[in-house]
Amino acid sequence: MNPLSSAACWVLALAAAILAGSAAAGAADHHFLPVPPKAGASVKPPAKWNRLYGDNIGWLSPIRWRYNHSLAPAAFAGDPAGTLAQIRSAIDSWTQVCGVTYEYEGETTIAPDTRVTDAQGDESPDYVNVVGWGVLETNVAGVAWVW
Repeated sequence: MNPLSSAACWVLALAAAILAGSAAAGAADHHFLPVPPKAGASVKPPAKWNRLYGDNIGWLSPIRWRYNHSLAPAAFAGDPAGTLAQIRSAIDSWTQVCGVTYEYEGETTIAPDTRVTDAQGDESPDYVNVVGWGVLETNVAGVAWVW
């Protein structure tokens, strides 16, 4: 399992644990969105250990995330603390399976998947991981991005 599949395991499990739904038969249930690297950032972290089989397995550092309760569906809207507890419980279960750790950084008003535009007019993610709610496309149970 590579770092990307560890992250995918974590975020897909989170979405599945919170939302119910199913994709249409034969329809893709995911898509990949290329993320431009931050200016001056290296593509790979420096090697810390020698590895026999390519890149290391697992996520290199904790996934830092925040929670935005706005736009929560009716089933969750009345109990923000309970909803957050359910999310954290689901994440705890999957960290044991995927080898991913996380650090909860509190509530936020930042919307999930917020994009910013730099001075050259290029759009990129804001690199803030936010678990939140929004309008989904037909037959989509959940969407996740991890920066």
